[in-house]
Amino acid sequence: MPGYDVTKIDLVVDKSPERVAHGRALVINLCKLCHMNAETMALTGQQMLDMPPEFGTAYSKNITNSKEHGIAKWTDGEIVWLLRTGIHPHTGKYIPPWMPKFVHMSDYDLHSIVAFLRSDDQLVAPSDRVNTEGDPSFFAKALVVAVFKPFDYPKQPIPHPF
Repeated sequence: MPGYDVTKIDLVVDKSPERVAHGRALVINLCKLCHMNAETMALTGQQMLDMPPEFGTAYSKNITNSKEHGIAKWTDGEIVWLLRTGIHPHTGKYIPPWMPKFVHMSDYDLHSIVAFLRSDDQLVAPSDRVNTEGDPSFFAKALVVAVFKPFDYPKQPIPHPF
């Protein structure tokens, strides 16, 4: 996967109970399908079995509060950077196109997702499960180089539509 420059985003989201509850609803609707593992009953990732074979094999990541295998060491800004741009904040690599990028999601909603990921909910309880790295096909890599590109980080806040 191609690499890109990373910008550090200084951000600490509000982790109020209301924000966490809103984030939980969003994560259940947007993230759970790919990241929920039936064995662990948490967002520890899994092989994405419905991936068309033309794209290779893919595994969703462990997004629990594990310090070693999840995202507990990530800053709030790093999580938001990845979800907005599609660029991994530590490696600069573009994440595969099957991972959604939330370019137009309101700051309120995106920050709510981060608040939930930081919560003590059982779905994100620390887990040391490690998933196999995916093996994107040549076709998938070619699409990433020729067609799919990272998104720019917004220059202005994105307001909630309500």
